Amino acid sequence: MKLKILIILFFMFSLLIRCENGDVNKEPPPARVLLVERTPDTGAIEHGIDAKFNPNQTETNSIFIEWHPNQEKTLSGYYVYRSESFDKNYVAVGKITRDYGIIDTTYEDNNVSLHQRYYYFVKAFDEFNQFSEPSDTVNYKLVENPILSEPNPGYNASNSPVFVWNFNVNYIPGSFIFRLLKKEGEVFKPLITEEIWLDVEYKTHQEWSLDKISPYTTLPTGNYKWRIDIIGSEDFHGAESDWLDFTVN
Repeated sequence: MKLKILIILFFMFSLLIRCENGDVNKEPPPARVLLVERTPDTGAIEHGIDAKFNPNQTETNSIFIEWHPNQEKTLSGYYVYRSESFDKNYVAVGKITRDYGIIDTTYEDNNVSLHQRYYYFVKAFDEFNQFSEPSDTVNYKLVENPILSEPNPGYNASNSPVFVWNFNVNYIPGSFIFRLLKKEGEVFKPLITEEIWLDVEYKTHQEWSLDKISPYTTLPTGNYKWRIDIIGSEDFHGAESDWLDFTVN
C-alpha cells in the first residue's frame, strides 16, 4: 500500500514539474522545411530560388525563395535566415506568420546588393516556440536587370515586331531568355520561351526582329507581354526585366 502511495505521489510530482515547464500536451517540434526545387531557367513556369523584378528598384531585382508548407496544426510560421558565407554568420532576415488564416510559404529579399552571392535556409516554428531543423541551403547572385523599350503599351505593334531593350553596361550576359505571353481569355499563357546566345559583338543596346528571336515570323492579332531574363555566367546567377505589354492589331 505504501509503495502504491509513493508511486502515485511520484507521478503527481512529475506531472506538476511538467506543468510548470509547460510540457503538458506539447507537440513535437515542427518537421524540417522542404524547399521547392528550382526549375530550369527555360521553364515556362518558374519555381524555387530566383531573381524577381522589384518595381520599387530600378536596377536591382529581389531574390525570391519558396518552400512547401509544413502540416503541423500548431505551426505558427517560418523564419528565413541569410548569410554571405555558406557555413557561418546566418541572421534572420524574414519572419512569416499567419495572415488571414494563411501562412505564406514564399519570401522576397529586397535588401540585397548586386554581384554578391547570398545563402538562405528556412526554419519552421510552432505555438510552443519550438523550431525545426534548418532546411537545405540555397543561394543566388544578382546582376543588373535589363530595361525594356519596345514594343510597349503605347506602341501599336505590327505582326512582326522588333524587340528593343538595353543591358546594363556593367553586365552584358553571354545568353538571355526571351519570354512572350499571349492573352487567352482572362489569362496570359506562354507562347515563346527561348534561350538566345549572344554570338555577336557584346553591346548594351539590343534590337531583335521576331524571326531572329523565336520560331515565329508573325504574330496573330491579340494582347501580349514580354520579358528578358539574364542567364549569368555562374550557377544561380542572373536577373530579369519587368513585363512589358503590347497589342498586335
